[in-house]
Amino acid sequence: MFTGNALVYAYMAGVSGLMNGWLAVVTRGRRQALFTAAFFSSAVALLLSGSRAPIAFFVVTAAAVGLFWLFASARQSWWRAAFVAYVFLFALTCAYELFSDTIAYSAIAARFSTLLDTILEPGIAGGDPAFVERIEMYKAGLLAFWDHPILAYGRQNVMSVASQQLANEQPFPYTHLHNAYITEAVSSGVLGLLAFIAVLWTPLIAAQNTSAQWRGMAILLVGYTAVYNMTNIGFYHDIKVFYYCAFVVLLNSIPKTRPADVISPVAGTDYATFLTRQALATGASENGKPIAIRRSLI
Repeated sequence: MFTGNALVYAYMAGVSGLMNGWLAVVTRGRRQALFTAAFFSSAVALLLSGSRAPIAFFVVTAAAVGLFWLFASARQSWWRAAFVAYVFLFALTCAYELFSDTIAYSAIAARFSTLLDTILEPGIAGGDPAFVERIEMYKAGLLAFWDHPILAYGRQNVMSVASQQLANEQPFPYTHLHNAYITEAVSSGVLGLLAFIAVLWTPLIAAQNTSAQWRGMAILLVGYTAVYNMTNIGFYHDIKVFYYCAFVVLLNSIPKTRPADVISPVAGTDYATFLTRQALATGASENGKPIAIRRSLI
């Protein structure tokens, strides 16, 4: 049983679930059932964590993957797209029937209702004290950052300088501002915020020229982490940092394929050019003459 930080548990379950969901979409054969089961297992684990924001972000990101699957199926055949849409709606219906009476669902629904009310009519978010408190932290953090955007204040002073922006200077009972980007901006200024975003972007760079499976997982990792950081702390948990860095190392260990080496209409590769390049690389010959010379005349 997990006994550590519930937010870290929720993050790990969310990322793992999204990756397995993506692999279930793009994989065929026996492994598709395995990835599908892993997706639902991760979803249940995430729900048990009780963390509202990670659950909401997981639902939104999973819905985006489902829509991508739907459009991809529609390009192949209309009946397959209709089947995918039916499965998608059926899964949503089952999820609602199973979890609509749970505490987590009620909390998420209340938070989204408050968020919508705040957007439509600012200033009426009094029904959710936690939401109001976070809005105050965001405002205080932005005001502190605006005063010293270059040198900032240092990580240990984030909460104290943010509290000083309030009229009563009442200190916040937290160690961060519940938004990684604002926390980094107040802590390290513009340069620190840019460095944080660069680290966040690293998996996408490492996934270039890899297969669609790896690129999709990198996009989901970065996307989910980016929205997760909007209401939580960034790279300050050891397990989260290790997971992120390990995936980057794994992406860098995968052999990269240059588009010019792929024979496909999409890559626009000429077959004769490909054979010439391969012959030069391997030193192959035919009837005593290098294949590269013969093929170059095709």
